[in-house]
Amino acid sequence: MKIAINANELCQLQTNGVKIYTYNILKYLAKKQFAAIIYYQKKIKREWNIKNANLKHKLIKWPFLFWTHFRFPFELWRDRPDVFFTPIQTVPFFLPKCKIIVTIHDLAFLKFPNDFTFKACLKLSFHTKRAVKKAEKIIVPSKATKNDIIKYYKIDSEKIEVIYHGFASYRPARNALRSNAGRPATTGQQPVNKYILFVGIIQPRKNIQGLIEAFEILKNNFQLSTPNFQLIIVGGKGWFWKKVFEKAEKSKYKEDIIFTGQVSLKKLLELYQNAEVFVLPSFYEGFGLPILEAMANGVPVIAGNNSSMIEIVGGAGILINPYKPEEIAEAIKKIIQDKNFKEKLIEKGLKQAKKFRWEKCAEKTMKVLTNL
Repeated sequence: MKIAINANELCQLQTNGVKIYTYNILKYLAKKQFAAIIYYQKKIKREWNIKNANLKHKLIKWPFLFWTHFRFPFELWRDRPDVFFTPIQTVPFFLPKCKIIVTIHDLAFLKFPNDFTFKACLKLSFHTKRAVKKAEKIIVPSKATKNDIIKYYKIDSEKIEVIYHGFASYRPARNALRSNAGRPATTGQQPVNKYILFVGIIQPRKNIQGLIEAFEILKNNFQLSTPNFQLIIVGGKGWFWKKVFEKAEKSKYKEDIIFTGQVSLKKLLELYQNAEVFVLPSFYEGFGLPILEAMANGVPVIAGNNSSMIEIVGGAGILINPYKPEEIAEAIKKIIQDKNFKEKLIEKGLKQAKKFRWEKCAEKTMKVLTNL
């Protein structure tokens, strides 16, 4: 059986959940001696590159314009795969006859259309509807996403496979890097001792505005153990990111709200390990990978009480109403001030994270790809 995989997400400059998913799926498939051809259009940076004799690499450099729907399919016609797997919800036009497997990560564009541009909504809607129709099997990262697909596209549940993601690293040791983990991206500020951490794309759906309001409540009403307690926001800019920055700029505590932009994997690990608490107060997540990464690195987690986050957090964190900043603030306060409670959450989080492994994700994906 010849299997073709779209690995072009590894070429993207911005690191996001889909890129991390693609990398880890290929990494662990390679360890399983899984043979496939992977295709991409640009040279992959060394930290994202996967070298393995069983994965045949095909770099298709030109033309960049219309690569996905024209140049890439042309190469597939030459190779004639039996199965085509794409880790994003876009199926190229003009594919040769083969069985199609697609991963659909979320339907945020349908549930929160105002957080996307009109053009993006139109594009995502078109490609997702087409992918759902053409795919032999649909892989989703949560039961919540599966239920959303059934609700919006009215398809047979048997066509959908729930395969949970894993996490990028497991390093529960803490405090070794406390002195510099929270160093702001801008100059002229001193390293902080304690901080609240958010990791994710900067856009309104992530509810960073609500987190900023919760941070202000903490600063105004609660006695934090250190005057320079900060909020560190890690991630690249997404749709309507300016709204988030405007909210931070208007805060009287703006000097303590730090936007790092995207950081290296090494730096991200440091930030996780030395955070007091991780907060993802999102209104909707298809999976919520940073939740697992935080748990796996020994950080207590607070997340929105909705969508896939209920499944991922389980009983190992605090679920809050993302529309109530005061509830977010109370949860942060409890973790900061109650050391015993905090340690129990850390212990539960470490156990919960172990349930989600990239190796298990790759094994289940391999079964889907080979058992058609």
